[in-house]
Amino acid sequence: MALVSSRLAIGQGLVALIGGIQNPATNQPLFQITKLGSIFDPGNATSWCEVVSMQGQGGPGASGGTQIGWLIKEDVTFQVTAGVGPYETNSSDAETNMLTIQDLLLPTLRQYPKLPLATNPMQAIQSVYEMLVSAADRSQPAKLPNGHVYKLWHVQVVISQQYNLELIQL
Repeated sequence: MALVSSRLAIGQGLVALIGGIQNPATNQPLFQITKLGSIFDPGNATSWCEVVSMQGQGGPGASGGTQIGWLIKEDVTFQVTAGVGPYETNSSDAETNMLTIQDLLLPTLRQYPKLPLATNPMQAIQSVYEMLVSAADRSQPAKLPNGHVYKLWHVQVVISQQYNLELIQL
């Protein structure tokens, strides 16, 4: 049986992994909201995180060996954006919270060579074999549609997967 692309499972797994991070100083979740997709209005949340698919690229990685088909290798890039605020009410607290988030989130992402399955964190997503933080992470204040300014931090995560395609002969 051929494996299939797992982009949705990857996005859900990344959200579950990030949403499960606890702040050891408070014993509370690191983020009040963690979501697959963009957050335009975090409501009363002072810390939140969104996971958005940015790009993917893949193609044949090798022949299928003894199978009729191809081994497909794909790299999928997700942008993880964390927000803290409202920044305009206390920029020192927001900056402290953002640096704490960075100190906890980056090592968590780097310690998982495989991504846990969202529905069963003890099991890895079958086709995923590598998760890397790529590019420089960046932060800046931004005004959201709710009128408040938040400190935003962006980090890109490249997740590599492999799966087999069975070629169909006509």
